Amino acid sequence: FVQDKLYEQLKEIDRICVENNIKYSLAGGTFLGAIRHNGFIPWDDDADVLMERSEFEKFQNIMMNSKSSSKYKLIRGSWSYRISEDINVQYKEQIIELITTDVFVYDKVPLSNLLYTLQIIILKTLQGMLKKREYMSWKNKSILQNIAQSATFALGLLFSREIKIKCFDYISQIFNNNTIYKEFFAGNDDYKDMDKAIPRTLFETITTHKFRDSSFMILGNYDYYLTKWYGDYMKLPPKELQKPTRRIDIN
Repeated sequence: FVQDKLYEQLKEIDRICVENNIKYSLAGGTFLGAIRHNGFIPWDDDADVLMERSEFEKFQNIMMNSKSSSKYKLIRGSWSYRISEDINVQYKEQIIELITTDVFVYDKVPLSNLLYTLQIIILKTLQGMLKKREYMSWKNKSILQNIAQSATFALGLLFSREIKIKCFDYISQIFNNNTIYKEFFAGNDDYKDMDKAIPRTLFETITTHKFRDSSFMILGNYDYYLTKWYGDYMKLPPKELQKPTRRIDIN
């Protein structure tokens, strides 16, 4: 049920992008699923795509103005973008309210490692300032990590969400006018993955790959991306780790 709904979202994203000459790629676990399973990872319960900033802005404009996509909405989370469908249905004794596809937006990485390190530090601090209390996790973290989490959350209380989002977007895009660059990064990715940069050549060689009964766009040289994110990506994880991210029963 959940994966069927996600599949419909991916097909709509692909339709919009193909019709409007917008480049995108599957991302994260959805990318991995395409290569390893020709579809979703069997226990996955969300979908991920990525776009370079200029491509995303075209997509965003279409989503905000197109009546044909009214079933799906492009929403802004604390710092992330999602394609969302309100369903609010009961399925196998669960109430499922939203089905979402995360959209990771990639910006240019400066040539200076120092500037890039500073950019990441500021963005991670802003993520902590934007995070809502109910999404804060204290388990499996060191004392210093929990202190940092508490400090950034407290700092965030001093500013409005609008100001924090404006700062986040400004810092993410601050080097996008650079004409000389080698890599892209996603400032709106998860905290642990934000600093994983991708060579621009992967965006310049986008191709397609089978996904269920469709073909969706993927980055060129998928081995580079999947190895960087997952290591030995063709190897299944242990049984105890084969569970949904959002803990929805998808079987």
